[in-house]
Amino acid sequence: MKPVIIICFYTVFAASNCLGQLPCVTAKIQSSVVEKPTEVQSSITSTCDAIKVSWKGGEHQSYILTATYTDVVTAKATAVEANESITCDKQFNCSATLTLKPGATLNWTIQAVQTVDGRTFYSYPLHGESAGCDEHSIVETNTPAKLKAAIKNDDNKLTVHPNPATGELIIDWASEYKGNANLAIMDAAGRPVKVMDIHKEQFNYTQRLAVQFLPAGLYLVYITAINGKSISTRFVKK
Repeated sequence: MKPVIIICFYTVFAASNCLGQLPCVTAKIQSSVVEKPTEVQSSITSTCDAIKVSWKGGEHQSYILTATYTDVVTAKATAVEANESITCDKQFNCSATLTLKPGATLNWTIQAVQTVDGRTFYSYPLHGESAGCDEHSIVETNTPAKLKAAIKNDDNKLTVHPNPATGELIIDWASEYKGNANLAIMDAAGRPVKVMDIHKEQFNYTQRLAVQFLPAGLYLVYITAINGKSISTRFVKK
């Protein structure tokens, strides 16, 4: 008789009370079981201090609202929960007000939470973002006082783009002035990182500069004409 080899397979199940030394981990179940909030809208106050987020919820739901603030200069992100600001009426029209921080962009997410058959489920998140004011205003609030004191804008118009910049910065100077001038790029400490002589022959002057060599941070574009007048603006290098 040929020998018979019997192979037994055992399946080991982890107990719900986490036997042994393995830590218990509670999974956050995102599922369509919980209806996703709808009709999300946002509006920014005229003072650029806050944003109001509104959405349509559902019965037996609660909500988690997370606000993530990202510094435009350092790119550091900080996430906070803002659930205490949520209010809902009897028709499940909900809203919350989030503070806008100077020098930071805001990204927010909303998730509905509901318990079904003793288990907690989370809806798929809704996302939104806001810079509050425009990018120039964000840079303005993050500019050191000693750079602000150096600005002597007249009727000229000086703009830069893109802002924030990564590889190339385009400088546009619109003015009646014609002649020689000095263009300087200064860092947040007021130290020049690039200086060049320029000549303006027409009302509109454009200069392209490579800025990929600059460390991330806040910079000032400063133009001084030979008549002593100057104009400046700021940009962020990512």
